[in-house]
Amino acid sequence: MKIIRKRKMRFWIWGAGILLVLLLIINKVIHAPEKSGPGRTGPGGGGGQALSVDAFIVKPLPLIDRIETTGTLLAEESVDLRSETSGRIDRILFREGSRVKKGELLVKIEDDHLQANLLKLQSHEKLAEDKEYRQKQMLQTGAASQQEYDAVLNELNAARADRKFVEAQIKFTEIRAPFDGTIGLRLVSEGAFVNSNTPIASLQNLATIKIEFSVPETFSNRVQTGSGIRFNTPGHPSWREARIYAVEPKIDEATRTMRLRARCANPNRDILPGAFADVEVNLRKMTDAMVLPSQALVPGATGSKAFVLRRGRAVYLDVETGLRDSLTVQVTRGLAFGDTVLVSGLMQLRPEAPVRIREVINP
Repeated sequence: MKIIRKRKMRFWIWGAGILLVLLLIINKVIHAPEKSGPGRTGPGGGGGQALSVDAFIVKPLPLIDRIETTGTLLAEESVDLRSETSGRIDRILFREGSRVKKGELLVKIEDDHLQANLLKLQSHEKLAEDKEYRQKQMLQTGAASQQEYDAVLNELNAARADRKFVEAQIKFTEIRAPFDGTIGLRLVSEGAFVNSNTPIASLQNLATIKIEFSVPETFSNRVQTGSGIRFNTPGHPSWREARIYAVEPKIDEATRTMRLRARCANPNRDILPGAFADVEVNLRKMTDAMVLPSQALVPGATGSKAFVLRRGRAVYLDVETGLRDSLTVQVTRGLAFGDTVLVSGLMQLRPEAPVRIREVINP
């Protein structure tokens, strides 16, 4: 009886074990991931559901090789008006913010004492002229010697020199516009005492604006007079064209840059000197460059890479790049015109993954 009971117990144990194994197998089959067909795998494999992406077709495009830098705007001509002599201001003849012509009298310094001195010297000069005339007549008749005539002539020349010196001093009391321009704010009033260190106002010629900027020394042999640039300022965001007219013939030792100046017409006088400017210097223009949107490239440890569509799948290619800006990048090697480059979904793509083109975009 004991033997029979042992056999029955073994039978139930084996039966329970076999039943447990069957239940585990059935559970695994029920919860296993559904396969979508032969050759279809997850994102990391060469198969799977096709990913919908945007693409760009490589074609020849124009590209300008340029340098981006910053600069400062300058007036064509600029000067701070000051008096060349000390004295009290008699008259101020300009209006603040007005345009003046070259040679126009702007400020007059009191010159009464100089005018009085001039009258005295003119009288001395007239007496010296009369004396010289009589002495010359006497020399011709032999009544006077050459030495006596030379002494009288020297007196006349000295009188003329004294008169011209005072006239020059009177001229210094007149402040005139050295060029056509727009005068700024007045810093003095009539009756104020001024000297050569006293600023009176500023005068700017705004008909033309200069743009002063610097480029790295590596570009010094590629920038020259006549090269075109464009610039804008915070107050005038639209780009304006200018042309380089002067280049500093040396490299700045502190910054390792070369300084240049360009000129731009300013007929409306709306661009003001002293403003900050963003500058783009055009070096050369290419008509058939290979250009991609910046988001089409994937940075790698050994350089940039791109996904290209080949027979419905994403192919990973090494590429070499050249010029770039915030939106586009030039490809110099690794692609060919006509290639379809994928520009979206790059983080989900894997080599040889199937893809479907959703939209073809422009750079």
